[in-house]
Order: sequence, then structure tokens, then C-alpha cells
Amino acid sequence: MKNKTLIIRMFCTILVIFGAISLVTCTEDMGEDPSPNEAAGIWRGTVTFVDYDGWSSGGYTVLGLIDKDASTNIIFENLPTIQLYGDIYGYQGTLSSESNLVYENSSGHGHLFYQVTESHFSPGGTMTATMDEDITYDSSSLILNLTYDSLYDRPASMTLLSDTWMGTIGVTGISLSIWHPGSISGKDSNGCIYNGSVKISDSDHNMYSFEMTCSCVGGHSYGLGILTDTDAANDTLIIGTIGFSDSYVYRLKRQ
Repeated sequence: MKNKTLIIRMFCTILVIFGAISLVTCTEDMGEDPSPNEAAGIWRGTVTFVDYDGWSSGGYTVLGLIDKDASTNIIFENLPTIQLYGDIYGYQGTLSSESNLVYENSSGHGHLFYQVTESHFSPGGTMTATMDEDITYDSSSLILNLTYDSLYDRPASMTLLSDTWMGTIGVTGISLSIWHPGSISGKDSNGCIYNGSVKISDSDHNMYSFEMTCSCVGGHSYGLGILTDTDAANDTLIIGTIGFSDSYVYRLKRQ
């Protein structure tokens, strides 16, 4: 649950008649002052799976995207589709989540649900977290070990993002065009047509919110993306979206 500071605002109405105070009335306004999400950022590191009997696998390389509103996509970089998505909120060195984080991929192994049970992070530093599966027996755990990536401190802009991008969605080839003020269109190698939009929630930070539709599937997918570097600055776009009943990871190069 997000930590919030409760503020009581006092509003007083003073009626002055002929220079004398004749009436004073006060009312209370109960407002919420939400603290900033101190875990917002781009995080890189590894995730390890631990089965209920203690067997572990992984050290999978992951890219963690957490925006200021707590939306989260943890993308498995060496696997084509797998993500852990939901919300992660950080305050005073502790992580929390208002709902289950969902492990999902489009290869039929998805839909496991996890809750943060132990955590520690330092803003702009490191993050560790244990997430336990939300079942009462034979549950598994995920262990995250991440380091903050200063790539998040780059500004975001539609000028940087507007271009033609080619690469893959999962294992399928795709080409997307993005243009000001945030419209998206494209087509994949199966002939499916993509349309959507992209928004910037904080121009001071390298994080973009995406919404996509696909003609071959129907429905909407939502997620987060960043610009990163391969051969030149900001020449690579990575997006993780959830929808179309599956998880999708886009890895695209600027054309």
C-alpha cells in the first residue's frame, strides 16, 4: 500500500461586522498528500526463481521499468516475451504493491501471481526484493537484485521518439512508425496491423507509456518503454506491453 501523509486543512470563515468579529466558523478538509514513488527508474540486474522445495534457477538478466505512478514492467532480456508486471511503489527504502504482480509470457507458461514480501532499495542505488507466489501451497518465489541505471535521468521527448523503428515483437518481425504528437502505426511480418499512442508522463525522465491495438488479435495492450543505446545514442527502443491475452516485448532499432 502506498505511504501517504494525511493533511488536515483548516478553513475558517470570519464574518466581520462594524470592526468586530461576530462569527468564526471552521471546517476540516481531509486531504491526501501522496509521497513520490522513490523506486521510479530504470533498473538492471537479475531475477532468480526459487521453487517451493528450494530448487532455484535463473540469474536471468532483466530490465526493470518503474514509472512515477508505480506501473511496472520487468522484462526478461534474454527471453523473447516473459515479463513480470503490475505496480511497485517505493518509500523510505521499502517496496510495496497494491495488487499482485503477474508473471506472464506468450508461450503458455504464464499467469503466476506474486506479492512483495521482503525488500530494500536506495533511490538511485540498488534494489533487492523477494516476491512470493500468492497461493497457499507449493508456492514459488522470485528474488530480484537490481541496480539503478542513470539512463532514466535522460529527458523524454516526442522529438526523440518520432521515427521509423524496425525489429521484433517477441520472435516476429515488425516495423512501427511514431510521429508527433504520439501516434503509432505499423505492421508485422504476419501481416497484422498495429495502431496506438504513446505519452510522456514526466519529460525529465526517459520513460514512455504505450497503448497498442493489433488487427489480428483484438483488444488493447498497455505498457512502458525506454530509449537506450546500441550503436548510437537513443537508437534503440524497448517496450514491454501486456494485453491481447499475452505478454509482448518489442526490441526495435531506429531507421
